[in-house]
Amino acid sequence: MSLAVCHQVTTLDRAKLTKKIGALPAEVLIEVELGLKAAMDLD
Repeated sequence: MSLAVCHQVTTLDRAKLTKKIGALPAEVLIEVELGLKAAMDLD
């Protein structure tokens, strides 16, 4: 199980991301997007 903490946004260097270990279902991506928009006061 994983957890996305949308109110703790940070940046990552793409060069450090070396291996894909999985993918999120569309429903989860929508929830993460909504959480990020709320945290950044967007939309």
